[in-house]
Amino acid sequence: MVNLEQKKSIYRLLIGAAVFSLLIALLGLIGFIRDESIRRSKEMAVRKINGAANRDILGTYAKDIMVLSSVMAVIACIAAFFVAHKWLEQFAEKVSLNPLYFLGGALLVLAIVLGIVVLNCLRIARTNPVESLKNE
Repeated sequence: MVNLEQKKSIYRLLIGAAVFSLLIALLGLIGFIRDESIRRSKEMAVRKINGAANRDILGTYAKDIMVLSSVMAVIACIAAFFVAHKWLEQFAEKVSLNPLYFLGGALLVLAIVLGIVVLNCLRIARTNPVESLKNE
């Protein structure tokens, strides 16, 4: 029989593992967004030279990344829901699984992605376009 102290220890371990996994995933996501912004910095510079405002550049870049991220978030939510449901079937005590938890997590991740995209894009859009174009 598992006592209360062991349950608390297992709970803390699971929370720590979840936070650690989320940090690893976010670092990969930040790296992807940073690489994508560096890859598209020349495109942003050309748009800026041709008279596009920072808002227009940001909108175009953010839309592309957010469409990709939204599709992946939907797929991840559906997969996570079914995997969690199958995993919870193994236990004697039944717990209801609310899909809103997965939706909330996906919205949080999408908000973080949007924030990172905006910061990276503004950083590139504010630099001198000549610097972006001459970097090979």
